[in-house]
Amino acid sequence: MTSRVASGAPVGSRAGGRGKLNTPVPRPKTPSPSSRETLRGRDGGSAGNAYVRRAAVGAGIVAGLALISLVVLFVMAHLPVFVIAGIDATASEHVSEAQIAKLASVEEGTTLLNVDTSQITEKVSKNPWVKRVIIKREFPDTLGVSVEERSVAALVVIGGGTSVWALGDDGVWIEPVQLDTSSGGDVVQLALARAQDMGCLLIANVPATVNPAQGAPSTDDSILDVLTYQSQLPDSISTEAQVYYAASSGSVSVVLKSGLEVSLGAANDVSAKVQALKEIMANYGDQLTYVNVRVPSKPTYRKVADGTTLSGAADTVAQITAKSTPATTSSSSGRSGEDGDDGSDGDSAGDSGQYRDAGADEG
Repeated sequence: MTSRVASGAPVGSRAGGRGKLNTPVPRPKTPSPSSRETLRGRDGGSAGNAYVRRAAVGAGIVAGLALISLVVLFVMAHLPVFVIAGIDATASEHVSEAQIAKLASVEEGTTLLNVDTSQITEKVSKNPWVKRVIIKREFPDTLGVSVEERSVAALVVIGGGTSVWALGDDGVWIEPVQLDTSSGGDVVQLALARAQDMGCLLIANVPATVNPAQGAPSTDDSILDVLTYQSQLPDSISTEAQVYYAASSGSVSVVLKSGLEVSLGAANDVSAKVQALKEIMANYGDQLTYVNVRVPSKPTYRKVADGTTLSGAADTVAQITAKSTPATTSSSSGRSGEDGDDGSDGDSAGDSGQYRDAGADEG
């Protein structure tokens, strides 16, 4: 008898009890797009978390090392071996070793690692000659201190010569200067001689209202105008300047070593004034006795006669009453600018008369 498999027989059952087993092969499932994104997000999140953990560990290590360093530094800063045992002071021309050491003194127990150098700088700078303080730690137990001094830029005669002060190259008042007036000499002349010996400028006719204080910067307009001119005038003029007269900020004049006096006025339009002065000096050179460039568009000047040259010097022009013989001169007809008939404008040595026969100003 032949057996038959019913149409509803399960797959894989043997037909008739024999034959091959029909086992289906499972197919791999393809993940849906949303599943792929989920897997990638899960992997990326794991990598990000690992990076954060590594960064946190690194930051912790750095913080720990920094803390250890601070502790070590704190301990070393208080070790007895670094306690300052002495100040190695280097004297300058006007500041002695003893003065520096006294000003730079530190509290007992201070070490080279915890010393407050800014405080030492402030204390040493109280000396008006001191422009800059240099501090060096000389291990294990010595503090080196040296200074850079201010150089004297000018001697300043205040008022009618009631006082004379040294002014630093940075515009700071240094100290009063004593002049020997026992012989009855003129203060301006004595101050000029001292300034020449020191290789600095003389500033005279400064208002009596100027009140210097040691170590304090000058704030007076007349002084500031002089410093402005001296810094902005070309070297060919500034290096020849010997006496400035500064009765006010609007009345500044300078006398060069040759004796030529230049009326500058207030410290404005400096470049235009320099240009006007250069043109006049280029045309007349050593013949000039006086130039006024307070109004650079209308400069005026005086000169000696053609064929002669200026024979004066700054110390002669500086005299309130000149005693020298005037140079041979000639009159000229042209005039310009704002000078009076004698060329005086109130900001000079007093237009002493040394060149009163030099003729009218030419424009």
